[in-house]
Amino acid sequence: MKKRLIATILIITIVIIVAGCATQKDLVKSKDTSNLDDKYVTIGKIIGFKENGVDVLTGDIAMHYSVDKNELKNFYLGEYVGVVKLDDNKYKLESYKVDDFSVRYTNMGDKILTVTGEVVNIKDKELVIKVDEKEIVFIGDEQIAITIGATVTIDYLEDKGNGNKKILQVYDESSALDFTIKSISRAKDGTMVLETEDDKGLKNKVYVMGVLNFNHGDLKVGDKITVYPKEIREIYPQEIDTLKIIKQ
Repeated sequence: MKKRLIATILIITIVIIVAGCATQKDLVKSKDTSNLDDKYVTIGKIIGFKENGVDVLTGDIAMHYSVDKNELKNFYLGEYVGVVKLDDNKYKLESYKVDDFSVRYTNMGDKILTVTGEVVNIKDKELVIKVDEKEIVFIGDEQIAITIGATVTIDYLEDKGNGNKKILQVYDESSALDFTIKSISRAKDGTMVLETEDDKGLKNKVYVMGVLNFNHGDLKVGDKITVYPKEIREIYPQEIDTLKIIKQ
C-alpha cells in the first residue's frame, strides 16, 4: 500500500464566503445566452441529484428540476446541461458542450485570472511569487504554508479598485500526477470516476471534480490527464479527490 501522498501535497483552497459566489468556473455565465434555442429553460451545471430530479446551477441561481430517474444515470455531477421542459412539472436534460475553457468566471461574473511562478516570500496571509523577474503579491483568507522556491499556479481575482489580488486556489505544481484513463464509470452520487494508471502501471481511481478543461462527455479511454489532488486515500488502487484535472 502506498503511503498517503497528501502529506507531501500542498494545495491551498480558499473559499470565498459570499452569497452566490464560487471559485469554480461558470463558463455558461460568460456566454451570451440571449439567443439560446427556445427549447432550453436554462443552461447550467449539475450540482446535485435527488430521487425525483436534479439541481442545476446557472450563474448564482440554483434550481431543482423533476427529471426521470432513469435518465439521470446518463449525467454527472459538474456536467453542463441544457434543461428542456416537457410539461408543467417534468423536464429532460441534454449535454451542453462548452467550447472554450480558457476563460473562467465565478458565479457572480468575476473573471478568474491564473498565473504560474516561483514562491519567493510568505508572510501571514500574503504570498509573493516571481513571474518573469517580476514579483507579484497575493492575499489569502488564511495563513499560507508553502515552501519558498516552490513552483505554484494561482487562481485569483483582481480588485479593480485597489489592485489587490485575492487568492482563490493555489496549486503546488510538484503535486501534479499524470495518468492514462483505462475506464470510465459513475459513482452513486453522480461523480464521474476514472480508473487510471501511471507510467509505472500503478492503478489509481480518480473522482472528477473541481476545475476542468474538458466536457465530461469528451473524455474517453486512452486519454492522458494531469491531476491536482485534493485528497488521496490510503487504499489500493488509491482513490483521489481532485481540485483540478487537465486533459492533455
